[in-house]
Amino acid sequence: MRKCLCGNIVVLVVLFAAWGGGAANAVGAKDTSGAAGVWTTVPGAQTPVVVSRRIKGMVALASDDLWAVGWSNVTRPNRALTAEPLIEHGDGTTWTALPTSMDRTARLYAVAAVSATDIWAVGGIAPSVDTIDGGMIPFAMHYDGTTWTPMPLPAARASWGASPRVSLATVTATGPNDVWAAGRDGDTGIAYHWNGTTWASVGVPTASGVVRDALDWNGISAIVSGDVWLVGERRVGQLGRSALQPVAAHWNGIGWTLVNTPLPAGTQNRLASVSGHAPDDVWAVGAVGTPPDWPTATPDMRVMPFVVHWDGTQWSEVHVPLPDTTATVTALDTVLAVSSDNVWVSGTYGAKVSLGDLVTDSARTFFLHWDGSVWNTVPAPPPPTGNGPPFDSPNALVATGPTDLWCGGQFANGSVSFLHYSGQGG
Repeated sequence: MRKCLCGNIVVLVVLFAAWGGGAANAVGAKDTSGAAGVWTTVPGAQTPVVVSRRIKGMVALASDDLWAVGWSNVTRPNRALTAEPLIEHGDGTTWTALPTSMDRTARLYAVAAVSATDIWAVGGIAPSVDTIDGGMIPFAMHYDGTTWTPMPLPAARASWGASPRVSLATVTATGPNDVWAAGRDGDTGIAYHWNGTTWASVGVPTASGVVRDALDWNGISAIVSGDVWLVGERRVGQLGRSALQPVAAHWNGIGWTLVNTPLPAGTQNRLASVSGHAPDDVWAVGAVGTPPDWPTATPDMRVMPFVVHWDGTQWSEVHVPLPDTTATVTALDTVLAVSSDNVWVSGTYGAKVSLGDLVTDSARTFFLHWDGSVWNTVPAPPPPTGNGPPFDSPNALVATGPTDLWCGGQFANGSVSFLHYSGQGG
């Protein structure tokens, strides 16, 4: 499905005091304490061998035909804890897990649908059953209406299996002969195209201006077959450490071209997700800022939301409200553009977030909604009561209608896989 994207924002540890200005007071941004619609929690499928699960990608074909992918951390007899692909199907009320038993560790990060009998899921898999160091190579599965089947990809580089970062992070489709998947490999990034018969590797430029560095692709969105956007991050060495810059690339039907985005001040700046519904109306989100240990901690260091909009000519930064001005980290994970006056964004805010999968002692989900004029904050379900701080990780947004949405990830300290919105959406 064109507008089902998933992205995972990851930022470095941020621990200092309140930030008191900027986006929260921006013109055209309104912070509201309520909304006509309500987000509610919905548990995913449960199986006894699962220790934990994470939803990373979703796609909606209809209100009673939804797919979600990710991975489960499971225990098997005589085997250590391992990750297995997770595929769940939703009927609008309940979720059912489909069997995807693998002989090695594998994770799914994204899913896209051409039709109910033509669905793709992508991620990463261990190169062999003997791999125990966490190394991965790109991985894809296809659903034909009956069975999910692993599908071959172009031959992996010999060095890929040595890195856990190698994987396909995002996928989009405009038709049975036009599917794009992209991800990260610690070098130039990965981009594959499906022509209806085979997957082929497609090169994407790695240099823009005077910079040439490694790329990670996090999100992809196809408007039509000749109008596709990729977003991610460029890793640049600074002061002996890896800094990040946002990056975007456009496919015009002939080739990929890097397109400049705003470059805010900061050392950890990235785009995590992109979604567009028209050639002149595309949104991308992520986070920008500098963590307090870069290189010397100061009280004013923050990681903040980053939203950019493509108007058909250029990318421009758009300020959005903050759910909590005292949070030291506010990061956006995914965006869904339903129409010009109905755009949704999900993210988290908290006091400490660490590099890698979102691991924090305070991460609360929040939603932003664009109604064509202003951004409004829409509350997420409250965190569970009891011991331990709240832990949330929203990773995917899909809509089955203008006022019916689903968000997949980890919520309520990992006990809930989905949030469902029913109400006024635009």
